[in-house]
Amino acid sequence: MDVARQWIASPEYAKALEARQGALRRRLLFVDGVVDGPGERL
Repeated sequence: MDVARQWIASPEYAKALEARQGALRRRLLFVDGVVDGPGERL
């Protein structure tokens, strides 16, 4: 989750967010501990 928070606060994301402000409606959802298979975490 720390990596996701860092990405949202990054200048790179801010540039993309500015370009998309009026282009679409969205919700962003982060889920901690998603499993990609037996014993694997993404």
